[in-house]
Amino acid sequence: MTFAENIRRFRTECGLTQEALGERVGLSGQAVSKWETSDAYPDPTLLPALADALGVTIDALFGHETHSLERLREDFLAMLRETPLKERRSLLFKALAALFRTEVGRGAVSIDKVSEESDYRIDTSDAAGFLSENENFPFLTFGLRPPEGWEPVCCDERLPGFLAAIGDPDVLKCVLWIFGHETKPIEASLLVKKAGADPTKTDKILEKLVKIGAIGLETYVINGRERIIADTNHACGIYFKGAMRSFLSAARVLTSCKAGTHYHENNSDPPFLKY
Repeated sequence: MTFAENIRRFRTECGLTQEALGERVGLSGQAVSKWETSDAYPDPTLLPALADALGVTIDALFGHETHSLERLREDFLAMLRETPLKERRSLLFKALAALFRTEVGRGAVSIDKVSEESDYRIDTSDAAGFLSENENFPFLTFGLRPPEGWEPVCCDERLPGFLAAIGDPDVLKCVLWIFGHETKPIEASLLVKKAGADPTKTDKILEKLVKIGAIGLETYVINGRERIIADTNHACGIYFKGAMRSFLSAARVLTSCKAGTHYHENNSDPPFLKY
């Protein structure tokens, strides 16, 4: 296929009008129209932005896409190996987010924009998830709908206790502090203090954190003094972090949707819409 035919095909697959594609690369829809009729070609400096907007490679635009699935896998793994360890998570997030947006553009799944800050709620017949590219909340989660439906999962007998614990503001502060810091043992009372929770409720807070699997507690005698150490990297904690992140992302989705509905119905800007 020619360059013009490829532009038109990829644009159509992404569900974009000529005007919408033009806006993404900083030009008019008329310019895109000329590309698609071979009356003109884009400036070479625009090709990376054009390829990104269409979710393809520059080679694909010119019909020279030769990468097989195995080759793509090898290239990506090689790129990961060459990326410093501290930057790999960021790279993976960006790659997954780009892949997800590409699939959305090609009609693989449906998506709703829930804020002007690149927050998306994903909902299909078989799965649900959330993508946020907000620099203050970069997050991507996508879960398949259980074969037996959501009701058995949501009605798990452990869920009420979990929700009750997370409903305690001091417990939630500790959970968020754990997420934002290196997973290593820390004196339990110090964890509560650093999280900004109420130190007079330390025992109750720790009890709830253990109950929901956020930490494990061990007692040691150091220099003749008994110390309680909180381990945030024990087996339960590793599982807990993944489940809790999904829970928080779901809460974010519901809050965003509620805020959007309130804004639409009342034509006002509710405080909780401002992040």
